[in-house]
Amino acid sequence: MKASDTKGCIIAHRNDGMGARVIAMLNAVRVAQDYDLPYYVGWTTHGRTREEVRDPAFIFDPDYIKERFFDVEIMSEIYDNLIDLSTVDARNWDEAKFRKAAAKGKSFMSGAAMGVTVLPWEDEADVTARLPACMDEFQFSDPVREMVTKIIDVFAGKKLTAYHIRRGDIILDPIASNKLWPNKFIPREFYEQHLALTLKDPAAQVLCFSDTPIEVERLKEIAPDRVQGFKDLLGDREFTTGGRDFLELYAM
Repeated sequence: MKASDTKGCIIAHRNDGMGARVIAMLNAVRVAQDYDLPYYVGWTTHGRTREEVRDPAFIFDPDYIKERFFDVEIMSEIYDNLIDLSTVDARNWDEAKFRKAAAKGKSFMSGAAMGVTVLPWEDEADVTARLPACMDEFQFSDPVREMVTKIIDVFAGKKLTAYHIRRGDIILDPIASNKLWPNKFIPREFYEQHLALTLKDPAAQVLCFSDTPIEVERLKEIAPDRVQGFKDLLGDREFTTGGRDFLELYAM
């Protein structure tokens, strides 16, 4: 791929972790589909890139990567000319102007790390409802695709609640543990109370994630038949760090 191939496109780009990159991709796919534009993914890596996102082949099919992905060299060349979708506001843009700019070769960057990207003339509720289906555009590597299928099958017809119990980097890291994290550290009792309410629904199933395994085991003891950890879901399957990181997010 050459930089010139990215003209008139939607470019998904984040330079940080897995979740942010996937959100950028989902929003890029949605905008591209709605306006009949190509999309590409600037999956950049460098010396400080986290291990789990160093190689998109951890997650995606090689042909899909070849067709849609490019690395830092092209991203650096086109970055300054991209229009960030977050700057497309009602004061300066309307749908006609957006379509005209894309037709003339202007490219737009989907770079929001959280939430749903909604353009000023769009209906937020409609866009939000349709965004999850954009995941169907992703083409996964064989191991990830197999596990995605299992996740869908296991929780079909269930009301799934996911708990992410964050501990390790908050309470063990010598720097982070000396700071206050009132918005990140949730006491165990909060999860226990929420779990008791959740399990009143007979269709409820709970999937737990944590960097501190004992936290998951404690919740599993409350209802072993309805509460499981992600490790239980994986069974004896082994994944790269990137594959597992993505699958945890997908299951959540």
